[in-house]
Amino acid sequence: MHITQDLKLLRLIKIIPPIIVVTFAVWVNFIVINDNKIKLKSEISTFHKNFIDTEKETIKAQVNQLYQEINYEKSSTETILKKDIKERVYEAHSIATTIYQQNKNLSEKEVTKLITDALRSIRFNQGRGYYFIYKIKGTNVMHPVVPAIEGTSQSDLQDVRGNYIVRDMGQIIKKSEEGFHRWWFVKPQNKSQEFEKIGFGKYFAPYDWFIGTGEYVIDVESDIKARLLRRINNIRYGKNGYFFVIDYQGNILSDYSKKHVGTNRIEIRNQHGISTVEEIVKIAKHSEDFLYYESPLMPSTGQPAEKVSFIKGLPDWKWAIGTGAYISEIESYLAEREEYIGQQNESEFLKILCLSLFVTLFFVTLSFMLSNYLARRFSLYESRINKNFSELNTIKEQLQHQALHDVLTNLPNRVLLADRLSQSMVQSQRHHNLLAVVFLDLDGFKHVNDTYGHDFGDELLIIASLRMKEALRESDSLARIGGDEFVAVLTDLTTVEDCKPVLERLLLAASEPVKVGKVELKISASIGVTLYPQDKVSADQLMRHADQAMYVAKESGKNRYHLFNTAEDDAVKIQRESLEDIRTALDDNQFVLYYQPKVNMRKGSVIGAEALIRWQHPKRGLLNPLEFLPVIENHPMMIELGEWVIDSALTQISQWQAMGLNLPLNTSVNIAAVQLQQANFVDRLTTLLATHPDVNPRNLELEVLETSALEDLQHISTIMNASIALGVNFALDDFGTGYSSLTHLRRLPANLIKIDQTFVRDMLIDTDDLAIVEGVIALAKSFKRDVIAEGVETIEHGTVLLQLGCELAQGYGIARPMPASDIPTWISDWKPNVSWQLLTCSD
Repeated sequence: MHITQDLKLLRLIKIIPPIIVVTFAVWVNFIVINDNKIKLKSEISTFHKNFIDTEKETIKAQVNQLYQEINYEKSSTETILKKDIKERVYEAHSIATTIYQQNKNLSEKEVTKLITDALRSIRFNQGRGYYFIYKIKGTNVMHPVVPAIEGTSQSDLQDVRGNYIVRDMGQIIKKSEEGFHRWWFVKPQNKSQEFEKIGFGKYFAPYDWFIGTGEYVIDVESDIKARLLRRINNIRYGKNGYFFVIDYQGNILSDYSKKHVGTNRIEIRNQHGISTVEEIVKIAKHSEDFLYYESPLMPSTGQPAEKVSFIKGLPDWKWAIGTGAYISEIESYLAEREEYIGQQNESEFLKILCLSLFVTLFFVTLSFMLSNYLARRFSLYESRINKNFSELNTIKEQLQHQALHDVLTNLPNRVLLADRLSQSMVQSQRHHNLLAVVFLDLDGFKHVNDTYGHDFGDELLIIASLRMKEALRESDSLARIGGDEFVAVLTDLTTVEDCKPVLERLLLAASEPVKVGKVELKISASIGVTLYPQDKVSADQLMRHADQAMYVAKESGKNRYHLFNTAEDDAVKIQRESLEDIRTALDDNQFVLYYQPKVNMRKGSVIGAEALIRWQHPKRGLLNPLEFLPVIENHPMMIELGEWVIDSALTQISQWQAMGLNLPLNTSVNIAAVQLQQANFVDRLTTLLATHPDVNPRNLELEVLETSALEDLQHISTIMNASIALGVNFALDDFGTGYSSLTHLRRLPANLIKIDQTFVRDMLIDTDDLAIVEGVIALAKSFKRDVIAEGVETIEHGTVLLQLGCELAQGYGIARPMPASDIPTWISDWKPNVSWQLLTCSD
């Protein structure tokens, strides 16, 4: 059966290629013929459109060129006028000068007559132009057109716009000896309308005259129009090309047909009732456009013909100019080109068809030869394919294994781990049991790599992975996810206790010494564990939680495991967020210092103030230090914040000094244990003091908690002595809350002891607290230390303290903490309680 099928396949291999080639050839030839027809139609259509567009662009360009020439001529009207009248005046001035020079022996009256006789009869510009002579002050000497005004003053003569014609012109010429002047005046032929006129005059010094002439702008413009129309009438291009000009009233100013020139054809309409001239004028008034219409005359035939023209308006002269092309000419040319393209296409088509038939025969023959060759080779390839197929399956399995396993340890990689973890989570939900995700990191592996090289590290990873895999149960999975990190998935757990033996075995497997060559390597493992579905999150989250737990194990001393705790994680998150908020507050200057005054109750004087930090939170308002300082108690940020407090307090002392508060106003700041215990504390304090050279270091007092001072008495004592050498003072804060002995107190160089407010506040009702306060006061006096009481909230507190011998105090009964800006006013307004003063007097 198999052999029969192979024989049929061989026959098909021989027959099918020629059939395919013939079918393909027929199909290709059909496509070529059809495509040729479409191409021919497209070419003709494209040529039609392009040619018509080209013709339209050509006639548009011709009209625009004529438009530019007309505009140029129009713009030169004033230039031509000025040049002409200036030359005329120069000629007249030359004549007058010559007559004067030749007749100096005659009187002014006689010379004047000779000059006026010579100039009076001269006319130019088609008889429009003439000369006039005025004295500079406005008296007319000669006016050929209106001789009646000769000898009279025309100084007050004005045009319709209020311009003084003769006076202004005389002033221009007197200033520059010659010049142009404009005015509006009636024309001799049209007394009902005034037109703009430009005049030129030149100073004639012998008799204080100016000789001048003028010309109406409209007359010069009319000359230019006439000259342009004559030229446009003579422009011809091609057999039928010419320009036409029509004014906005419909008068034909220029046309191929001379009989139409000078006629108004706006009322002449075609059989559809449309006036071509009217349509042309409409376009010209709007701007410019093309117009299709029937022309009454085609020059080459003398018959009416369809035409497309481009029309453009000349608003200043109210002209419509245009030219066009006859549709019959375009169609005739297109028909010729269409016939030519068709012939060219037919010739090319025959060549392509012949070539296609030849290629078809060639490939049919070639396909027969190829099919026989393929049939022979097929049997040979069949045996090779069968052989290679099994090899390909083997390679495929190897590639799949490599894609899902770690190359070094042959353990599942991150991809396969994710799949197995997802499946295990589904099974856990289905069977209502637990699974554990175990994140394992090798302790000391980096040291091995750095010390012995990567080859030793790789060998260590291979051996350690084998041992850890043996430590797992059969149902568990172990994967390497990178470097020295491994993840195990423990399934089918009933309780948390079920996973602990496996975890112990993993720790043991990782910590056993490994011998690589002659070197014995010893490492351990830190393991983090989270349980599902107790920790009911996604697979990725389970991995992250196990990773977090692993870091807890590592920070706790390594070589141990730690179970992930949700509440602990929430606390870590809150801690992290709080730290980030405090970091932001520091960067954005959200912290402020409030100051609580310290007083001498017996003397009634202010001795200083304690700087107390507050957080001006943008959302929660002003926060007490108990709400944020505990978060950073042992964090490096506490040091940064402490230095900010010292710097801000020194800045404030400097500002108070500048205000003239010449009181013994020493300012105390609290120093945290973590800041005080820094090895560079004295150096940092020195730097801060140096940035405020105007502040006496003795005005700064550092308050140290008794409990922090006792942690390392020798070290703290050394730091305090070095700081005192800089000039600052120390106070022992919250005294009575620690367990200091008399020896400790003697060794700490603090010159002030602060009684903790908890004892002071309750001493009126608690005899034990009263005894402690009394004892601290007595102790301070014994060691010759000053003592101050915190928490003085009532008059009675102050009275008892004075009776016990404590004069210094601070608390809400004296003043609440306040902004620095309020301190000066408070100091000037504060008065000690009368009962304290009476007590002092009785003493």
